Amino acid sequence: MPLTLFRLNSFIGLGFRLERLNSLVAERRKRQLSGVEAHFWRLSSGAEVDYVEVEAGELRAFEFKLSPKARSKAPASWVEGYPGAPWQKIDRENYLPFIAG
Repeated sequence: MPLTLFRLNSFIGLGFRLERLNSLVAERRKRQLSGVEAHFWRLSSGAEVDYVEVEAGELRAFEFKLSPKARSKAPASWVEGYPGAPWQKIDRENYLPFIAG
């Protein structure tokens, strides 16, 4: 399914909406060099990570939440399966560094 792209300024203020989070990934991908693989991780148990990058054999996991106050932590099965792999929550207060990559 293709990603819907939005202008960067559409994220500012109260207009930051859940359906626009996928475009954060698209913006980040535009700025990355080749060699970074993009994945989504999900188990049949329901555990999931919204976005996973693999670069030079190293994994980075990202979870997208609307609210900066939303509690979020890496699924236990992710931590057990990929010990030491960075995991980060991205929200409307910290998305700019994520996009800059």
